[in-house]
Amino acid sequence: MRVLVTNDDGAAAEGLHRLAAFAADRGMDVLAVAPEGEASGSGTSRAVPADGLVRTGTRRFDGTLVHTVAGPPALIVTLACQGLWGEPPDLVLSGINPGANLGSSVLHSGTVGAALTAARYGRPGVGVSIDLGAVLHWETALLALAEVLPLARPPVVLNVNAPNVPPERLRGVRAVGLADEPAVRLSAVRIGPDLIKIGYQETDTADTACTTDTACTTDPPGDVAALAAGYATVTALSGVRADPAVVLPANGVRR
Repeated sequence: MRVLVTNDDGAAAEGLHRLAAFAADRGMDVLAVAPEGEASGSGTSRAVPADGLVRTGTRRFDGTLVHTVAGPPALIVTLACQGLWGEPPDLVLSGINPGANLGSSVLHSGTVGAALTAARYGRPGVGVSIDLGAVLHWETALLALAEVLPLARPPVVLNVNAPNVPPERLRGVRAVGLADEPAVRLSAVRIGPDLIKIGYQETDTADTACTTDTACTTDPPGDVAALAAGYATVTALSGVRADPAVVLPANGVRR
């Protein structure tokens, strides 16, 4: 199996190299392609310069060859699926992102955006993230990925989030829905006539975390609550599609 490994944190990010090694250890033919630099929050953007010229290159990190692109991860997936680096991938793995992608915030995640773009080309895509902490337990995210990877079949899109705990403290992997509220909220403050400062704040999950196995396997719980309780979460996502529940005028909408 040929697998594209990408991210939204750039070619030097440790999570990318961990993910590439994970795939290589399982006998996959790894194609690692990442943005030149930070591309967080790019969602499914495929933005290119007005002249259409996109810079590419190659870099080597501890033996791992990484192709670089001056563009967001969804663009990278598109180029790879069109054969820009040889045989198109059978699978897209995106991450490992430092910082969970939960609730409605998946709409803006470059990590998840790459996985969603894979489905556009009939490939399964998996976005992998881990909660933040002073020390990142990458192996816990990879443990969760190993458990859900057999589910990655065309055109499935999976969003995987792992708590930042040692593997022995992982309570399990739960299939969950998206929380109604995002795990992180964007806030904006004007600090001058021509300047706005943007920041992000975590939402409070203390009152919503599921504290027992029963609470975390019914209904099902949202991803924010399950992750806060120490579970790795996996959510199947669907890309953009028409909503059959909305009835529009047969002759269109006129002003």
